[in-house]
Amino acid sequence: MALTSQEKTLYNQIHPAKLVIDIGSTVASVYLLWEKQLLAGIFAALLPPVIASAIIIMYSDLEKLRDSPLGQYI
Repeated sequence: MALTSQEKTLYNQIHPAKLVIDIGSTVASVYLLWEKQLLAGIFAALLPPVIASAIIIMYSDLEKLRDSPLGQYI
């Protein structure tokens, strides 16, 4: 059964690549903000997760995540 766009958005949140990008962009943006580079910190916090979500939603097989234990939980 194909996933709806709402389901893809939900299961995108637990994709391992997305989690790595979210954590990495958080660390990078906190460092940049600590160094008082406001614009770079904002871009580092917002752009990578948005781009990663778009790519994962379009190209990833999220049905495997839906059937995983974590997917069943959410």
